Amino acid sequence: MARIDTDLHKCIYQMNYYYPPNKTSKANWVLDAMSASNLTGNASVVWGLGGNNFNIVKQCQTNGSNWIFTDMPYFNRWMGNNRFGCHWRIIPNSLHCFWTKNFPNDRFNSLNIKIKDWSNFGDYILVCPSSITMERFYGETNWLNNTIETLKKYTDRPIKIRNKPRANNTSGPRAATIAFEQDCKNAWAVVTLASIAGVEAICMGKPVFCHINSPCASLGNIDLSQIENPKKIDRQQMLNTLAYYQYTENEIKLGFQKEIFNDLVLSK
Repeated sequence: MARIDTDLHKCIYQMNYYYPPNKTSKANWVLDAMSASNLTGNASVVWGLGGNNFNIVKQCQTNGSNWIFTDMPYFNRWMGNNRFGCHWRIIPNSLHCFWTKNFPNDRFNSLNIKIKDWSNFGDYILVCPSSITMERFYGETNWLNNTIETLKKYTDRPIKIRNKPRANNTSGPRAATIAFEQDCKNAWAVVTLASIAGVEAICMGKPVFCHINSPCASLGNIDLSQIENPKKIDRQQMLNTLAYYQYTENEIKLGFQKEIFNDLVLSK
C-alpha cells in the first residue's frame, strides 16, 4: 500500500491512497481507516474531487484502472461531532451509487429514518445545483440555465433555486442557514444533477429528477419533459443499496466495506 500526497500516480498492482495536503482534514480519518483494513489489490483511493483528485479519477477512467471514491455519506453524515458514530461513503469506480442490488434492509433500518409517503402536492419546482466540479466531471456545462430553460417548456410551476450551502470553509447542511426540509416541504419535485439533497427529498416523499449517474437515478426520473408526471415507484431497494455503500470509521477499519468491492477486479 502507498500513501501519495502529491502528483498523479498510475496505480499498478497496489492500493494507492491519495491524501489531501490538509493533515487535519476528515479525509484522513477515512483514508487511514481504509488503509488499516488491509484491502489488497489494484485501485486508487481518493476523497472528493478536490486538488488533483479530479485528474487522478479521469486518468483511471482513461486507463481502465480501478478507483474508489470516498466522501460524505447519503445518510447520517458528520456534523462536526460524533466522529465515530457517523458514516462515510465508499463507492467503487463511480462518484455515486446509481445502481440497486438485492441488499437486505438491516443497515438502512438501523439509521431510524422515517420514509414519508409519496407526495401528491407541491407549489414549485426546487432546483438544487451540484458543485461546479461535479458538473464538469459529468460534462455538463451551464447546467442550471439549461435546466431552467428546459423546465419552462414543460411546467408553469414557479422554479425555486437552492444552491449548495457554503460557509466557514465547509459546505452542505452544516453551512445552511435554511434547512433543506424547509425548502423542500412544499415542492412538487426536486431537480438536481447528482446532489445528495435528492436522497433527502426521496425520503421526504418528493420525486427527484436527476442525472443518470445520480444516487436517485434508479427511480427512473431522468427526463425533464415528464416533470408533471414523475414516477413514484418503490424506494426501499434503492435506500437499502445506498446504506450498503456507507460505513462508520470503525467498520471501515474492520473491512466491512470489502463486500461491495465484488464490483472490482482488484487483483488485475
